[in-house]
Amino acid sequence: PMLRKLKKHKDWVWTVLLSHDQKHLYSSAGSKELYRWDYEEGELVTRFYGHHAAIFGLAEHPQKKQLASASWDGTVRIWNSHSGNEVQILTPRGAMQAICYSPDGKFLVVADKGGNIYIYETKNWQKEREFQAHAGGIYALKFQKTEEGLMLLSGGADGYLKFWGWERIMGKAFRP
Repeated sequence: PMLRKLKKHKDWVWTVLLSHDQKHLYSSAGSKELYRWDYEEGELVTRFYGHHAAIFGLAEHPQKKQLASASWDGTVRIWNSHSGNEVQILTPRGAMQAICYSPDGKFLVVADKGGNIYIYETKNWQKEREFQAHAGGIYALKFQKTEEGLMLLSGGADGYLKFWGWERIMGKAFRP
């Protein structure tokens, strides 16, 4: 049975994210809306303003009160997750679709509809890596700890799921 029903978006809801503390829910829509909800009360708490197109990806920093959003407007925006204030704007290239933080929070990984992955360090927001990962849009990014080490998983429009060794990606001689 359904436990809650929340309605404020004017358009398709593309992504939802429950905060690490499970007190807030973030949602984004095709009409550039980004909201933070009180999960228990079901009330809208914060509206985030800044994107000019649909928001397809959300990621919460593992330690900081920080939310990252990826949009088809070609930007990745970093927000104070509670106030809704914009902290940083990244402009990789093209329409952004997927996003995730590394487990230690030191890196933000974003992907675009052209199949490219961009890796930013979160201390100074410098781009560390950029590479073609798929022959088409990337719709899923996720970090996973395995027996082989930390992996970055990507899923693309080309039908592939790809497993990238994180240490190898961040090595000096990396070539996809």
